[in-house]
Amino acid sequence: MTDAPVACDLGQLDAVERARQQTTLEAVRAGVRAVEERPDGYAFTFDSDTESLTRLAEFIALESRCCAFLDFRLDVKAGSGAAVLSVTGGAGAKEFVAAELVAAGHKPPSRKLPVLQNE
Repeated sequence: MTDAPVACDLGQLDAVERARQQTTLEAVRAGVRAVEERPDGYAFTFDSDTESLTRLAEFIALESRCCAFLDFRLDVKAGSGAAVLSVTGGAGAKEFVAAELVAAGHKPPSRKLPVLQNE
């Protein structure tokens, strides 16, 4: 978990990267199959096909540069057909992620999904 203040620094991305970040964010939002609320953030379930995983990797690379207060973890369990992206952080990070979900038209879930564990 990071102790960085909850503040995006878009200056970390040039104009081309900012445009790509927006495009990637929209594609990631569109690919969400399920959302699970966690104590310090949210977990998002996606398909684990090559296109989705590539998009998620690019999303993490861009977002981690401008939003240093967020922690990202991508889990892909063999045979599940699903990838789970956990976005967490310190105080205020969960609220930030929730605000981004509302902007995307997603609502926090009313049920819990299985959580992938490291083995």
